[in-house]
Amino acid sequence: MFQEIIRKRLIAERKTAGYSQQEIAEHIQELRSKIAKIEAGIQTPDVETIGKLAEFYGISTDWLFGLGQKRPQEQPVRRNSDTRGNMTISQHNY
Repeated sequence: MFQEIIRKRLIAERKTAGYSQQEIAEHIQELRSKIAKIEAGIQTPDVETIGKLAEFYGISTDWLFGLGQKRPQEQPVRRNSDTRGNMTISQHNY
């Protein structure tokens, strides 16, 4: 039950933020194959990976498990382009 909730929410967060699996893997220093397996439901994420992903997206681990609020102010993390077309990251630390 929890694995499916986590899987769906991680996919939604990644897509909403506009990242590929490879980009997420690089940001949290994991293998892309691990992210792909978690999102496919083949692998259950370990505690360290859950923590890294929650911190990166600025979401609560409770919410990932379907047990609490997503974040205090419901502000999504999004990838943005500056005026020169360079990518920047908008992330909130709570």
